[in-house]
This record gives sequence, structure tokens and C-alpha cells, in this order.
Amino acid sequence: MSIGKHGLGMARTMATKSFTVTVAQLLSARARRFESVTPDTGVLCAVERMACNNVGSLIVVSPDDGRLQGILTERDVLVNVARLMSRQRENATLAVRDIMSCDPVTVDATATVGECLTIMSDEHHRFRHLPVTHDGELVGVLSIRDLCDRVAEDHQNEVRELSEQVAKLANVLGSDLQRYSPGRTWYSWFRHLFLSQRPSTS
Repeated sequence: MSIGKHGLGMARTMATKSFTVTVAQLLSARARRFESVTPDTGVLCAVERMACNNVGSLIVVSPDDGRLQGILTERDVLVNVARLMSRQRENATLAVRDIMSCDPVTVDATATVGECLTIMSDEHHRFRHLPVTHDGELVGVLSIRDLCDRVAEDHQNEVRELSEQVAKLANVLGSDLQRYSPGRTWYSWFRHLFLSQRPSTS
């Protein structure tokens, strides 16, 4: 039956569908509007920008050509709090270049969600923000939340579609049950089918 086959096909692809979505498809207008600073920006100024824009990372770009130099994340700030406080007591400015993650791992816009999750969860990396480039140009930044949200959204949609297919299949089976076996219950109908398929013991 076509409905049943379609439902089974959907079930087989549910686990992989989300992971084949490309970064280009995933990048939303919000993801493209990333916040950036230069290496010479003061850390306190950078932290204030992160707080004001409610972001967990800032892309560090060259003031000359805008090329990617590094990335400043909440973790970079957290692990350098002691240095930050020490410089503040000395009335010296700690610059972004002093605590940023240099030469961050990037991903091309043609990469898939699955590939991004693999990169970000690699035991040698384990970071939560991934700069995205296209033809060598910085086009956005993805967070682990962006990826997980997409997987969860696709999963919910697929479950809903599969539920609809199961409901259609149940309706078809129900009409067949009433057509060929009026008055039978589901249990008695399936029991009849099961017993009719058992080999004779005589």
C-alpha cells in the first residue's frame, strides 16, 4: 500500500534529514548580522557589546581589510577574568587580541548541519560558535543552539508528518475492516489474520 510505504520511508529518513541541510540554508538574517570587533578593541568594551547585543561571541576582524583574525567568546572572557581584573587594578587596558581565540576553525556555507555538529563536538575542539565563510569571505556565525534548534524543528515536523500518515493508514485499515469484517474489533481482526497465517499442526 502506497501510504504504508511512504510512512516507512519517512521513518527511515527522520534521523538523517536534518543533518543534510546546508549552512547556507540555515543561515538566517539574524545569523548573518554578526557582531565584530578589531584586535585592538578593549576587552571591557567588547564585553559590553556582547551584553548589549545578547550574543555569546564576537568575530574579530582586521581593521584594514575586514578579514577574519579570531573569535572572542564568553569562555575566552571567563578564563581570563583574573588577567582582566589585574590589568584593571593597574589601570591598563586588556585588548581583545590578548584573550581572543586566534585562527578559529571555520566552515564553508556548503557544509551540512551534520558536518558542523561533528566539527563542534570533536574532542580536540568542543566549541559553541562557528564562523561561516563563502569564497573566502565571512558571511555569518553559527552557534550550537542554531544547529540544535534546526534539528529539533525538523524532528517535530517529521513526527507530525509521520503521525498524519499513520492516521491515514489507520483510516484505510479501518474502512477495510468494516468492509470485509463488519462488527469485528481490531483485536479480533488481527487475531483472525494471525491465526489464519499459522501453519497447521495436524
